[in-house]
Amino acid sequence: IAPNLPASVIITSTGNTICAGTSVTFTATPTNGGAYPIYQWKLNGNNVGTNSTTYTNSSLVNADVVSVAMTSNDVSTVAIGSQFWTNKNLDVANYRNGDSIPKITVAATWASITYGAYCYYNNDSATYASIYGKLYNWYAVHDTIHGGLAPTGWHVPTDADWTTLTTTLGGLSVAGGKMKEAGTTHWQYPNMGADNSSGFTGLPGGYRDNGPFANIGTYGYWWSSTEVDATNARNRDLFSGSSDLNIAANNKTFGFSVRCMKDVLNATSACYVNSPATSNSITVTINANTGDTTATACVSFVWYGTTYTSSATPTHTFTNVNGCDSVVILNLTITPQPSMPTLACYETATLNTTTCSWDVTGTIPTTPSLACYQTASFNTTTCSWDVTGSQAAAIVTTTSVCSSYTWSANGQPYTQSGTYNYNSNCQDYTLNLTVANVSISSLTPSSSIVGSTVVISGSGFTAATGVSFNGTSATSFTVNSNSQITATVPTGATTGTISVTVNGVCTIVSSTPFTVNASTITLNLNVFVEGFYLGNGLMQSVVFDQNIVTDSTACDYITVELRESLNPSNPVVSSTTTILHIDGTAQITLPSTINGGDYYIVIKNRNSTETWSKVPVTFT
Repeated sequence: IAPNLPASVIITSTGNTICAGTSVTFTATPTNGGAYPIYQWKLNGNNVGTNSTTYTNSSLVNADVVSVAMTSNDVSTVAIGSQFWTNKNLDVANYRNGDSIPKITVAATWASITYGAYCYYNNDSATYASIYGKLYNWYAVHDTIHGGLAPTGWHVPTDADWTTLTTTLGGLSVAGGKMKEAGTTHWQYPNMGADNSSGFTGLPGGYRDNGPFANIGTYGYWWSSTEVDATNARNRDLFSGSSDLNIAANNKTFGFSVRCMKDVLNATSACYVNSPATSNSITVTINANTGDTTATACVSFVWYGTTYTSSATPTHTFTNVNGCDSVVILNLTITPQPSMPTLACYETATLNTTTCSWDVTGTIPTTPSLACYQTASFNTTTCSWDVTGSQAAAIVTTTSVCSSYTWSANGQPYTQSGTYNYNSNCQDYTLNLTVANVSISSLTPSSSIVGSTVVISGSGFTAATGVSFNGTSATSFTVNSNSQITATVPTGATTGTISVTVNGVCTIVSSTPFTVNASTITLNLNVFVEGFYLGNGLMQSVVFDQNIVTDSTACDYITVELRESLNPSNPVVSSTTTILHIDGTAQITLPSTINGGDYYIVIKNRNSTETWSKVPVTFT
């Protein structure tokens, strides 16, 4: 049994603390690196340099970190029958000769290339690299230009190698279970038949199709080096739901895992573990040169004892605190003194060498308080303000009103006598106002006939000089008090408002109308007597035919009575006899005293029974 030898590597340098621009060489010393170890140098974690034991750089900056990853030319093995297999998936980024294998992440590129390449599942090395290794296309497996994919002394198994393994493990139907890692840490349930009794430790690393990734956790795929045809190559795969080892052929562009087989194992062979090994890191401290410097100054600048009054690029050589010789170039810009600005009478100027400009101080004297009609101008001769302007005369309005006055100057209403002042846009206004405070609050009664009296209630009536009924002046009225007037409804008055005039100038109008009732009331009737009715709205002209009247349109006489609505059996309120015409019309005149009352209308005729209205009728 070949012993497991841990691989390791350390690096040293020709200097850790250096002056800027100094060339530094880093040297790697491997332990158990095998015959042909592979080196990948790293600067701040990024790949640099070549596959060499040394790395040289003359452009390092402060705090740069240098390390190396060393991959030995042998890997950890497991003996299965007469074969020796790697017990983990291949995870190298270089071919056997040290040339880099292209890493392809773009799906369209992966699907189209016909040269060797690798990737990580889902392009996520942080999650998958340490467990599942890399996925390689078959072109990397079949490499003949760069010395091959497998390390020296190893090869990618052929289809025949896989068949030997299968036979050793008891055939396709059980070999899978013996090859799979046991449990469900990486395999999905049920991971059927898995016991890893072979030590192969097969993991479900999934695969990459012509671009997309799939089947992580459920399938593991491994290439053989055997070609099927121009498009396909032979591979093996394991499945979580079966203990079989499956034989398949897939497109050479697919990304599968790779295991290696030992070419020959003898008594002097060794198995290297912990490969690739990462070295110690060396952090570089740069004692920087002083380098160039830049300065700007106003009027003049002193540098190392020399005074400069114009822009220049002088130099000075010295040894800095880090022991590094330094030639310093001063990029000097001198701004000449600017011209003195023109100053106002109240200003002074001081040269500011920081900004190389004049600082002007002083403010114009405060503007004096001005009346609205005044203006001020600054006199630069006296360095003071000249004030001019005089006030315009006030606009005076004198008026008398009944109760309220809205002043056009300010739009405000006034209800009290007095003198008021207002200013707008520097114009004074004065209002001399007399308010009579006349108002009408009620009319009693609110309706009546010509010749009746009406009591007008309100205020400010003491000096009343006239009363009008809807424009018709009352010929008789009496001022009973400051709050009451009794007026007689004049002939010709009509329904409308009542107005009161005070002092001959103030007229106030009632807010409600006064209704002037007629002296008599005309009642128009339509009545048809059943015995006289001829149809089509006509009756016989009975009294005309009997030569009682000469009016050919007369039908007969009727008597019209009014009865009180509350006590119809009372004596007749009004009883009138009139002619009923053949078209059923009749008209009677009633006294105005019935106005406002409710009465039943009773019709009497010699040829019919007494007829009453169904409900009382209101007379207005």
